[in-house]
Amino acid sequence: MRMQQVRRLAPTHGYASLVSDRRVHLALASVLSVFVAMTSLILCFTASYMTNDDVVMAAIASGDFTGSPSARLTFIGAPVGLVLAGLHRLDRGTPWYPLLIVATEVLALAAIVAMLIARRRAIGVFATTMAAAVVLIFLPVISLRVTFTVAAIIVSTTGVLLIAASTRSSSSASILLIGGAGLIGLGSWLRYDALVAVVVVLAPTVIAIAIRLGWRSTLTVVLTVTVFLTLLAGSNRALYGNDDWADYQRFNEARGALNGDVTFDRSIGPPTAPPMREVLDRVGWTDDDVVLFRWWYFYSPDVYAPAKLHEIDRVASSAQFRIPFAVAMRQVR
Repeated sequence: MRMQQVRRLAPTHGYASLVSDRRVHLALASVLSVFVAMTSLILCFTASYMTNDDVVMAAIASGDFTGSPSARLTFIGAPVGLVLAGLHRLDRGTPWYPLLIVATEVLALAAIVAMLIARRRAIGVFATTMAAAVVLIFLPVISLRVTFTVAAIIVSTTGVLLIAASTRSSSSASILLIGGAGLIGLGSWLRYDALVAVVVVLAPTVIAIAIRLGWRSTLTVVLTVTVFLTLLAGSNRALYGNDDWADYQRFNEARGALNGDVTFDRSIGPPTAPPMREVLDRVGWTDDDVVLFRWWYFYSPDVYAPAKLHEIDRVASSAQFRIPFAVAMRQVR
């Protein structure tokens, strides 16, 4: 009888302890609930890519664009590109790109759901309900309009939220801290610009969290994120280190500053404004070159040299082409 009591009181270890851990149950239930919700939406409605960038990168990763699977996706970090290219080499028929994007979103949203459930008493019914409503409102868009940018924003933001939650948890502080830092790092792999945007927008919150964490925990987060960024920089350098890719990236940065700019669109008309016509003639662009550039149908390192793009951008950004905010908003609508 005494031996039975001792065995009953003795703590469990290993697999049995993991299976009986309520935190594991909560995490699995959250992942399953988000997975079922997103899968149901995808099966009941038509899913598509949100931007042309996603279409092109999916084609590059699968080999449909270049003839063989490639990790050079330009916008997405090399670590994710290498994973996608490897998966497509194993099975060319599976749409790995949208599956990976949705998987990262499931992971992030499941973390938010688990956090809301675990902290529902501390944050109150109203705040929990409002947060859950926001998740439900955006869930159809996230599920049916697949894009790497939104995934990077969601993952990075969730990482910040998990780190913030670690300041109020004693039993799961380490898990939340490392998990949050890992999600921030993953967000940088999906799209580095999105991570920078999240940090800038949430800068006051990030500073407050760092103060509350203390220097040891803050250093742990910084080191963890630094590991991800180092792997990102090293793998990107290995993939894009040659001169041809360096030239293309300079072009792409110049293109991004000009293409889609409202003032540029207004200045090229029709009719084309005289100052813009002058600079187009100076760089040797025809009307066909403008159309091909605006819709990104064609790339020529000579016609679309970064120096020419910068010159056009300088004229398009001048004061004579700027429009009132109200007029710009009407054009957007």
